[in-house]
Formats: sequence, C-alpha cells, structure tokens
Amino acid sequence: MLKRKNEILPRAKKVPFPYTEVRGGQEQMIKTVYRGISKGQTVFAQAPTGTGKTISSLYPAVRALGEGKIDKIFYLTAKASTRREAWGAIKKLHAVGAKLKAIMISAKDSVCVCPKKLSSGASASNFCNSFDCEFARGYYDRVNGAIRELVENYSGYTQALISSVAQKHRVCPYELSLDLSLLCDVIICDYNYIFDPIIYFQRYFGEDGERGKYAFLIDEAHNLPDRAIDMYSASISRNAIECVAALLPPHDTEILSELDGFLRMMEDLKKLCYDNMFKNEKGEEQGYYISKNSYSEIEKRVENLHKVCAAWIRKNKLSPILSDVKKLNADISKYQKISELYDEHYMFFIEVSGGDIRVRLACLDPSHQLALCHKRAVSSVMFSATLEPIDYFSDILGGDKKSIKVQLPSPFEQKNLGLFCVDSINTRFEERESSYTIIASCIAGTVSGKAGNYIVFFPSYKYMTEVQGEFEKKYPKVKVFAQENNMTYAQKEEFLTQFKDDTGVLRIGFCVLGGSFSEGIDLPGSRLIGTIIVGVGLPGISSERNIMKEYFDHTREGGYDYAYTYPGMNRILQAAGRVIRTENDRGVVVLLDDRYATEQYKMMFPLHWSHAKYAHSAQDLAGQVREFWKRS
Repeated sequence: MLKRKNEILPRAKKVPFPYTEVRGGQEQMIKTVYRGISKGQTVFAQAPTGTGKTISSLYPAVRALGEGKIDKIFYLTAKASTRREAWGAIKKLHAVGAKLKAIMISAKDSVCVCPKKLSSGASASNFCNSFDCEFARGYYDRVNGAIRELVENYSGYTQALISSVAQKHRVCPYELSLDLSLLCDVIICDYNYIFDPIIYFQRYFGEDGERGKYAFLIDEAHNLPDRAIDMYSASISRNAIECVAALLPPHDTEILSELDGFLRMMEDLKKLCYDNMFKNEKGEEQGYYISKNSYSEIEKRVENLHKVCAAWIRKNKLSPILSDVKKLNADISKYQKISELYDEHYMFFIEVSGGDIRVRLACLDPSHQLALCHKRAVSSVMFSATLEPIDYFSDILGGDKKSIKVQLPSPFEQKNLGLFCVDSINTRFEERESSYTIIASCIAGTVSGKAGNYIVFFPSYKYMTEVQGEFEKKYPKVKVFAQENNMTYAQKEEFLTQFKDDTGVLRIGFCVLGGSFSEGIDLPGSRLIGTIIVGVGLPGISSERNIMKEYFDHTREGGYDYAYTYPGMNRILQAAGRVIRTENDRGVVVLLDDRYATEQYKMMFPLHWSHAKYAHSAQDLAGQVREFWKRS
C-alpha cells in the first residue's frame, strides 16, 4: 500500500498520453471527462467511431486516480469486444508509466471449473458450495497463497491468468477474481456488477461495502436503457411453474401445494384480461391487463413460494431436477426484489399469449434507479458513438441538471462518407408489400456505383426474405447471402468471412436491423463499402411498448418518441456506423424511407451527417452514388 501511495499513484498523475498525436475530438473528450470526474458530475459523450473513446475516457480517469480525486476505476461494457479494447488501452497506459493493477471480471459460468458443473452442463450456481465443489471447499485456507502469487508477479489479471493460478492453488477462480479486485485500481466488468439489483458488487456497494471514491466509465452506453429496463423488471410464467410441478415427485407435497395455489391465482388473474382478450389466427387466446398498482396477493404468494423453494433446494442437492427448481426460484426471488422497488416508474402487467399467462412488474422508466446507482460513484461517464438525441439519453440514463453533455465531431473527413436518403419510399407496415420492387431497384442502384461488399438491413425477417426474393429474380447473377434466425456463434463468424478483403467483386448480405450484424462488427476497408437501411428502425409494436408510450406521454410529453422513435434511430446510427471504421475507409450509407425527409428525423442526424443528399427514385439514387465514387 505504501508503494502504491508513494510511487505508483504519483506516476499515474503525470503519465503521458500513450499515442504520438491526439485525434480530432479526443482532446475535447479528455478534458470533458477529467472535468466531470474532478467536479463530481455525470458526463454524456457522443464520440463517433474513430474518436478513440476508450483511451479518451481511461486516460483522464487514470490522471484523476493519480491525483487522489478517485481511488478506483470501474470500466463497464456490454460486450467482450469492448472489454478487450479497454484491456488494450490499459496495457498502453501501463507501458508509458501507469503501473496500475487491473482486472477483467468474467461471468461465473464462463470460469467455473467445478467437475460436477462441467460434466452436467448445468449452471455454476447449482454447484457453488463446499459440498459439491472441491474448489469452494477450504477456499479461505488457500486463497491467500493464490492472491500473493498474483500480486507479487503480475499487474494485469485476465481470465486465463486467474484460472491458471486458481487451478494451481485449488481455489474457485470466480471468487478469486472478486477478492483480487479489492487490490486493483481498474476493474473491467459488465454493466450488471454496478446496476443489476440482484448481482451487483455487494462488497463495494452493499450496506457493508467499503464505500470508496469511484469513477464509472460506461462504454457503449446506448445499450444501457434496454439492459436497465430488463434488469429492473421481473416476470413469472405459468408455463414455468407447470413445468416444475410436472417434474416433482408426488411426495413433495409442500412445494406442490404452493405451486398449485400459485397456478390457481394466475387463472383468477387471467379474468382481468377479458376486456382486452381476442383469439389470433391460430385460435389461441391473447389478451392483457395493466394497472399502476401491483397485487398484494401475488407478493404474499411469491414470498411463500420462495421460502418453500429455498427449503426444497437445501434438502435436495442431489436431485436431477435441482437446476429446474433453482431457475424458477431465481425468477421468484427477482420478482420479490423488484416488488420492493415498485413505484410510479412501474406498471403491473398481465399477459395471456400462446397458451401461457405471465405476470410482470414492468419497469417503464429506469432513470430513477440508474440515478441512484450513479450516486455510488464520484462520477459516471457514459459514452458511445450513438447517443442521439443526447438529451433523451441523459434523461433515460439518470442524468440531472448538472450533467455535462458533449457531442464530438467525427475525426474522419466528411467527404469519405456518401449519405443518401430516398424520400419516395413508404416502409410502414401496411405499405410494405407495395415497396418490394422499388427497394430491390434501390439496392441495384446503390451497388451499381462500385462493385464491393454491401449489407442491406431490414426491419424484419419477412420483409428481408420478400425483398431478397424480388432482388434475386431480377439480378440472379449477383452473389447474395442472408442472415438466418437463431444463428450460432460459429455460423455468425462464417457469415462475416464472406465479406472478403478484396475489390471488384459484388457481394450483398441481407440482414435484420437490431440483430447480430447491425452493431459491434468491424469490417474495415474493402470488407464493407456500403449499407442500405430499409425503414427507420422502430422497435416492434407491443403492449409493453405502448404502455411505455402512455407513461412518457404523461411524464415527458413525448411518449411515442421515447418508446419508439429514439430507440429506432439509435439502431439506424449503429447500422450506418459499420461503414467508416478507419480514416482510410470510403463508403456509402443509403436510407430508404420518406420519414428521413421530415424535420423530425433531420434534427436527429448527428453532426457528421449534415451533408446528406436526397434522391426521389432508384435512378436518381444510382446517379448520385456513381458521382460520389467518381469523386472518391
């Protein structure tokens, strides 16, 4: 600790920027983040691709750490790829003198080495006890040796390193990573460890936590609204209860009795949906009921069922249906926890669909809960290439009047991106069938400008399939491949390999907007020279989205925008952002929908889209695209 105070932190205070030059927008972001941390403010930064937002957030945070303004940095991400980027930035800072200790926290299931878990394929939580796991048994007798080895010999702790040392000392690698994090300056982890009401870091933020001075750096913050809504909502399904009841032996009368009582209650709740009930084309009942007030009878039933399930789990550790009961109990436990948070930001929701009945505590607005979480830190810095409109994200992510909001310019030359909007196409649901031919023509017009790799994004699989069929009929010689539903990781990787790093060969990938390929993929250079986006990205209409719309109509006077328009525009920006990944890239983005010509959508365009051109037909589009490539 003395070495850290007298040597390591003073070096961090003076550490130089680890690159020879500062990119456009980086200096502004660095200064903004440093000011936010120094003054204890929340920061929202829209930093376009190429800004170097990872190092631009970590560098000022490390300087603030060296100056004693904070004593620990939590770098929060939603994806493994961004965790790797953060780790790379830490290594660069380490190389120029910031000899800090950093750790990457991985999910328990991904690091568990318990033989029973590995042989069964069940969740790690099923065996996370000293009875089942030899790595948990006697953990505290051996963990100090593992920590000593890691601290004395290393400064960066990856999953591979922690697992190796944990195996050597026969201790649980997940628990080792949590204990080791207490001795680290930078913790890279998922959003869950800060914001999730069930699994957040108790050792840091619980009632008995150490209460330090923390900075939260929240990468890809555009993902947080949907993640937060999911974290702060809870549901219980009749089908899940029936499944467990069917597996239990008849002599387990206590738990069967509670499950039976819960099922009877759900049948009674179904009656509340009768005013909004109808039968779909399959003859299945569909309906819903909403209320501002939750039901006390459910809360009592949940409490009793949770106690009975927990007792059953303690007595039946070797049961083959242990994981099934544990999963149900986890749903019950979460419902119980969320019911404690239930307030005016929630709605009680009953849904009848597909033969199932589901009761749900639906979080409509996570801003209140997120604001409470931000108070756990000196400062929260939220950044992404797509925080547009930034006022919406500041509001929904728990910002306040003192929050700093900054929109940085793109570091890439505007002339590198050709942005075209076709304002004569109606892609609204009821008009889609009449748009297939014109969209196929617009795809052809776009790719006629230059042969290469393109992706076309659609609002749904059905829309994609219909247009793909129309396009292939008209242009059978063009190489076309399409995203499939429920692709495995290997299939996704295989799909991306088709975008080859060559020139002069035309390939078109057909994909679904908001899916695996519209965010987080990196196809620089000639691997992707254009995207065509059909529609405005609106989330599918649902009862819950409509409830959210009504809530925001009452609280913000912008219900439709909060529930549909803004989340949709974020999908568009993410998909468009796949094209220009480096300063040497050239490419086109084509937006197909008449709504892009309206002032509402023009106002949501980021700064580097100010040069958008409008076409009125496929022929007009083809001419504009060819002119762009001629100039490039």
